[in-house]
Amino acid sequence: MGIKHAFTLPSVPKENKQKLKETVLEENWKRTKLFAIIILIFEAILLVRQLPGGIDLYVGLYLGLFSAAAIYLLCIYIMGKRRSRLATE
Repeated sequence: MGIKHAFTLPSVPKENKQKLKETVLEENWKRTKLFAIIILIFEAILLVRQLPGGIDLYVGLYLGLFSAAAIYLLCIYIMGKRRSRLATE
């Protein structure tokens, strides 16, 4: 099994291909949310550890990364809500 197989879907009958794509997409959504939450936690820990030393470049960088991860998580949440709303219509 090479690296090529990591980026391709297994061969399935045509009638099941759409269901497989939806399942893979749903699993990727879950992983993406988990990843964003983990990044937020790590950035918060690093930010809290850096604050006693005063406001410096690292605090600004940690705040920037924390904000980017929070915005990313917010976008994922909004897109998930929109997707579920479209699926029910």
